[in-house]
Amino acid sequence: MRATLRSILGTVAVTFLTAVLNTAVGEPASATPQEPPSVALVNCNVGAWWGTSVSSRPHVYNPTYNVNEIRCVLGVGNAGSAVTALQHAMVKCNGAKITVDGIFGPKTRDALIAMQRRLGISDDGVYGPQTNGAMRWPFHTTRSLSSTFTCFNPA
Repeated sequence: MRATLRSILGTVAVTFLTAVLNTAVGEPASATPQEPPSVALVNCNVGAWWGTSVSSRPHVYNPTYNVNEIRCVLGVGNAGSAVTALQHAMVKCNGAKITVDGIFGPKTRDALIAMQRRLGISDDGVYGPQTNGAMRWPFHTTRSLSSTFTCFNPA
């Protein structure tokens, strides 16, 4: 029993020291690069008009978190202007046949999955940074969803 405990403590100590040293001096050259730690994303809570680099179509309506953060997520159960912004882009530039009603329900989810599959990205039915960067967005002439627009993928 004592020998087993000593062996376990020795293994834990070696594992701990290895982790500390790797953190302090970096991973060994032969180590496989690791993905950066995932950042918890917040739910998009408002649609917001942002500027574009296209002078003839200077406005795009995006799902955001508190207007100034575009790295956010939407899924079934979300509702409001952020969902409206997503649905508008899905219908106008990405071929979705859904109602733009500001409610992320099963039909919006199914249309999002179909779009994600067409785009060749993770088809999880959740809107987030990957979907945002892959889809096309309507760039408008004015800050009105009914204004003239052209579809672009700004990524």
